[in-house]
Amino acid sequence: MQITGSDRYVAGEGAMHWFMGYAFPLMRTSGVDVSRSAAGRVALEAPLMLPSALLPEAGARWEAIDARARRGGVPEDR
Repeated sequence: MQITGSDRYVAGEGAMHWFMGYAFPLMRTSGVDVSRSAAGRVALEAPLMLPSALLPEAGARWEAIDARARRGGVPEDR
C-alpha cells in the first residue's frame, strides 16, 4: 500500500494532507500549531534546498560574531 501526501506553508498558513493509496485519507489538518511547525521547517530546510536564500540580495542579514564566525538569517517580515 502506498502512502502519499503533502505538507505546505503558503501565505503564513500551514496544512497537511496524507492518503493511503490515492483515495483513503489518513490525515487532514491545519491550524496554528501546524502553521508554526511548517514555518519552522521552511526556516530550517530552505537554506538546504535553496542556498541563495542566504544571500543579502534575497533579504538575509549577517553580522560578525568574531573574526571567524557570522550570525545571519532571513528577517521575520518576509
